[in-house]
Amino acid sequence: MRTEDIEKLSGADLDRAVAEKIGLAIVGHEDGAVWVRDDAMRCYPFTPSASWAQLGPLLEEHRIAIYPTTARGLGAGHGQPGWLASSEPGSPFVSAHSLTAGCRALLSGLYARG
Repeated sequence: MRTEDIEKLSGADLDRAVAEKIGLAIVGHEDGAVWVRDDAMRCYPFTPSASWAQLGPLLEEHRIAIYPTTARGLGAGHGQPGWLASSEPGSPFVSAHSLTAGCRALLSGLYARG
């Protein structure tokens, strides 16, 4: 997936892309959440773009860094506070929301690794 395509993802679309890339079995979509099934056949909503409990372990595992920023021209807006997330390899992403930036950087890193 190209950086430009990742940049456009948010909410449930971003959650779905993360679920697919990390190999979770997607079983449905309800109330703005992507539902997945784990190896024990339990179903649960997967919303890493809204849940530190779900995204945090993935950020640690894949060594994604998130920093506060007011950088201009990086996507957060004209000097507005935002969050910069980066992975190596991969592209950095800036968003007004830390979890969105983190999910995008995670996807970028996973696609860069193949």
